[in-house]
Amino acid sequence: MLFRSGVAYPGQPQRAFAELLGGPPPIAAGGAWQRAPDLEALLRRDAARTPDFRREAVVLHRWGDVNARVEIAGTTAGLPSTAVFERHLYRAVDGQWLADATSRGRGFWLRAFIAVQPLHFAQYGWVGAMGGVLRALHFLMGLAACALCATGLHLWIERRRAQHDRSANVLAAVAVGTCGGLVLAGGVLLLAGRALPAGMHVDHVLAMLFWAVWGGALALAACVADRAAWLRTLMRAAGAAYGLAGATHCAIALLGTGEPVYWPIDAALVAFGALLLRAARRPRRDAMQRARVPAGAEPF
Repeated sequence: MLFRSGVAYPGQPQRAFAELLGGPPPIAAGGAWQRAPDLEALLRRDAARTPDFRREAVVLHRWGDVNARVEIAGTTAGLPSTAVFERHLYRAVDGQWLADATSRGRGFWLRAFIAVQPLHFAQYGWVGAMGGVLRALHFLMGLAACALCATGLHLWIERRRAQHDRSANVLAAVAVGTCGGLVLAGGVLLLAGRALPAGMHVDHVLAMLFWAVWGGALALAACVADRAAWLRTLMRAAGAAYGLAGATHCAIALLGTGEPVYWPIDAALVAFGALLLRAARRPRRDAMQRARVPAGAEPF
């Protein structure tokens, strides 16, 4: 479905999700309004009507028209869903409630599909105060899964190398370039995305930069003789990129708003960068084995 949604709505795949529950009804033009409505009062009215609803976004339809609509999107406590599917619609001029779009009362399979969406995007607002803890756990589990894949791949290649398999060197080059290059490309993307100004052309440059860094790391891994040293170089560069990405975003937030907005994410990026730098500084396994062997002794 995700693939088909990208074809049906280029650049807006979430519109396919909204179509599952139906969009807001069409609005006929009615002329300019006399005065702008009070959005704060409307939000307070919505909070009083649905106290368990956690508001995340406000969408304005035909703003400036007498028939303008206000759509409030969010999540409801205890209902596994996202703001794409939970919406309240009001008439802007007088704040009259018009309709609610929700996953409640829908078919079993549609509700099951909607319930899975928070897992894809790590959005746990519907669980209340535990949402932040679940997001952190989600992040750590993702890192653990990546580490499991990388270490398992390393052990598999080493076993083939011990069996004098001719393809072991090719597999090692692919593994170093793919895994190490992906980590570096992600760090460069985050750093560039925070340092460069927003804009459509910048987004295109960021996409090209990601693939260029990843592809370059893979190509160089096939050319270098010491792939372990190349992997450490990738880890050092990635560690610096992640650390600078977190520090840059935090600095921009402090300069712009005076507050460290999303500081937990910035701290996680800096910590991950420091972890990569620390791992890159660890002595090589063959050097550690030589250090353990006493002088004059022969290794096994």
